[in-house]
Formats: sequence, C-alpha cells, structure tokens
Amino acid sequence: MLLTGESQRHVERIRALLAGFEIEVYAGARRLVPEAVLGEARQKLDAFGADTIVALGGGSAIGLGKALRLEREVRFIAIPSTYAGSEMTNMYGTTAGGTKTTGRNPKVRPDAVIHDVELTLGMPKGLTVTSLMNALAHPIGTLGTGSLQGEAREQAFDAIGI
Repeated sequence: MLLTGESQRHVERIRALLAGFEIEVYAGARRLVPEAVLGEARQKLDAFGADTIVALGGGSAIGLGKALRLEREVRFIAIPSTYAGSEMTNMYGTTAGGTKTTGRNPKVRPDAVIHDVELTLGMPKGLTVTSLMNALAHPIGTLGTGSLQGEAREQAFDAIGI
C-alpha cells in the first residue's frame, strides 16, 4: 500500500518503479496524523491485505506509515520528499480530539529509507525552508540533551554542518 498526501506528487513515478506489484494508493495522509485518518488508512490496509507500506512524501505520509507500523505487522519503506529526517527517528505521534500524543518505539523505524534528491527539487520555497529548519532541529535537540557520545555525537555535528 502506497501512502501519500492529497497532492499525490511523485505517485506515478513510484507506481512505475513498482510495476508488477499490486498497489493500493491511500492519498489521505494529513499533518499530525489525525486519528480519523489513521482509522481510514488502517481499514484500507486491512481490506487490501497489504504486507508492505510505502510512505511517499513528507512528515504526513511518513508519520502515517509509522502509526500503521506500530499497529500492524507489515514491512515499511519510507521515501521522503522533504529534508526533515523524521523517517530516521523512533518517534511517532497521532492527534485525537485536538490533543497530540507522541511516543518512541524502535518498531516505527522503516525497514528501508530511499532518499532521492530529485523528489525534493520541486518543493515550494516555504516548505523547503520549513523542512530544512526541522531537519536541523533533530540533531540540535539531541545534542542539547547531552546524551550523545562518540560517533553518534560526531554524526549529529556532521548533520548540522559543524
């Protein structure tokens, strides 16, 4: 099952790469993973009987993939089209009744992440800036906790260009 947002940017490109596989597209991914969206995607996943979810897009699609992965035993592939980097974290979140719930679980990390710079080239300038700032927030926030040592600390500094 291919998860994406309303715009369905790049869906045809990914569909072509997955030729030979039966694909169901769910284009309802939304910011902050509303519980109603998660429920709808869960129903579609169960009805389709998918054994793999491919999240294509920014944080909305990746977040939805993480939430589904937390609930279902499926393979998970992330194809981010923004820079934020949430696909590499063990953090997930959903929103219900105006309240966001977040957690950490290693299970939500994708089995594979595919980065293709061409998917980021058409981003609007505002989204590009927001995405880059969010990407910087991950390593800066982690460095601020003082919990990183050795190679992990060096990787965080590398990520922010220091």
